[in-house]
Amino acid sequence: TIYMSSFGISHLGADPTTRRITTENRDVWIPQVTKKKKHVTAHRRSEMQIPTRGAAKYQIKKLSQSTANVNPADKNRLFCMVPFIWRPTNLPAYHAIRNTWGKRCHILKFFIDPIIGDAEVGYYNATKASEINSARKANLTIPNDVVILHDMEREWHTCNSGENNRKSDETCRNIWEKIWRAWVHVVYGPTGGFRRGVAIKVHEETSFAFKAEWFVKVDADTYLFPENVARYVEWKKWSHDEHHYFGHVLNHRVSDRGVSIVAGAAAFFSRATLLAAADAFRRMPMENGNLEEDG
Repeated sequence: TIYMSSFGISHLGADPTTRRITTENRDVWIPQVTKKKKHVTAHRRSEMQIPTRGAAKYQIKKLSQSTANVNPADKNRLFCMVPFIWRPTNLPAYHAIRNTWGKRCHILKFFIDPIIGDAEVGYYNATKASEINSARKANLTIPNDVVILHDMEREWHTCNSGENNRKSDETCRNIWEKIWRAWVHVVYGPTGGFRRGVAIKVHEETSFAFKAEWFVKVDADTYLFPENVARYVEWKKWSHDEHHYFGHVLNHRVSDRGVSIVAGAAAFFSRATLLAAADAFRRMPMENGNLEEDG
């Protein structure tokens, strides 16, 4: 299993709805517990692959042991990029990620808009030092593992309803801009890939692109198993110097776009693919900036 999201479990190469978690050479089956059925016959138990209580405890213990130890010096290090909005209602998710699967990424970074806060505590522009100080007083201090994308052009908090009545709980769709700017930042740093209008080269000494071999954009409501990414690419005999872009493949847009896509809950890149994509992202034309799917 690579990740679990609101859409279910994604076990690459298998049915994403499976209840089996494969770790190393062991299969752990997770039973679906219902309150109505208190008894399961022996035949039905075998059919559902539900372990006995003692076996389940043993398997879950072995699973936690196998996923708890990650060697930072492993040759298949993982950079985890989480697009995020820094507002009070989202902060529990931030802490949950840092205290669980995020600790097992080699590098974990949250990428946020420059506008932070909400209608209740107020909105603050994190690009301005004076407003950063005000945000701190509203308990919106930005930690070191949070990266502000200062060049974001689409604001997430300005969607209106009715006659210019702002909805405090509505989020504008600027996720595409946030994602491509985040990957450009990972490769080129805060310059956006240009200095005084001239494209700059990647500096291996400082670029995050050379502090890991594999990269994932993962949603904040997804539970990731970082260690299984290394196992998966090793099993596939893939190299980070080759072009690889993978995840749970969706085909519902083939009819109008002509290609399959990777589900947004978690999209994975090799270093070679990230470098090529970031270079394309920083150079792509933005002729229709008001359109969601245009940069």
